[in-house]
Amino acid sequence: LEIKERLEQEGLFDPSKKRPLPQYPRRIGVVTSPTGAVIRDIITVSRRRNPGVDILLYPAKVQGAGSAQEIIRGIQWLNERDGVDVLIVGRGGGSMEDLFEFNDEALARTIRASKIPVVSAVGHETDFTIADFVADLRAPTPSAAAELATPDLTSFLVGLHGIKDQMDRLIAHRVVLERTKLQSLINRPVFKNPKTILQLRRSNFTHKAQSLISNAAALILNKSRQVALASQRLQLLNPLGVLTRGYSILQKDGKSVRSIHQLQVGEQALLQLSDGKADIRILSLKEEKKDGKF
Repeated sequence: LEIKERLEQEGLFDPSKKRPLPQYPRRIGVVTSPTGAVIRDIITVSRRRNPGVDILLYPAKVQGAGSAQEIIRGIQWLNERDGVDVLIVGRGGGSMEDLFEFNDEALARTIRASKIPVVSAVGHETDFTIADFVADLRAPTPSAAAELATPDLTSFLVGLHGIKDQMDRLIAHRVVLERTKLQSLINRPVFKNPKTILQLRRSNFTHKAQSLISNAAALILNKSRQVALASQRLQLLNPLGVLTRGYSILQKDGKSVRSIHQLQVGEQALLQLSDGKADIRILSLKEEKKDGKF
């Protein structure tokens, strides 16, 4: 009781420190006596629940002086082995004296320090030891420990078959859906009579091409007429065109002369004709009244 109280105060029994057992262990390490009903029960139950599980036994004395040290060595040895997923430490029922070695403080600390989850299976259901409190899980009996550590392969296979059936139904439904889509595509005219669709497309293309050519020709003719009309208008506005009708342009200092007041008698000017230019001198100036009289 003193050891139990001290270890409890140190937190070795803290539920938050207890590790869950692996869901599908492939190798179970067992520390117990190599003879007797315990190891036989563990092997029988484990093989019944999962024939593929591997049992690795570390034979240890589980009763009497020095047995705690053997159990400690077994836990440490199994922690050094590869592939051990869970440990079962225990023995069959007996008196309080028979189970006393499982109250050893060093054993309790070794169980807590184990890297592998530990299931304690000491004695009968009514028997309790410090190893039970510090272990990650307590089993009432060694057989129960084997059941807790080994998943039921039958239940697993039933669940697996259920998943397979569900997948088969989903695949069958998907196949029907895709077959319906494929049939819908096959029934389309483009697949039933592709030549008809091609001829229709070619006819539409030819009609649109002819329409495009006709529209382009009409557009070009219209634009040509607009250009000719604009050219005629520009020709009428061209001052050089006026010169061909007998008119001329008088320039002085590079500027067109529009008024008699821009000229003086005796100065020179430039006369622009339709076929050339002539230098002239102003001999006289006569102003024309607005009414046309001089």
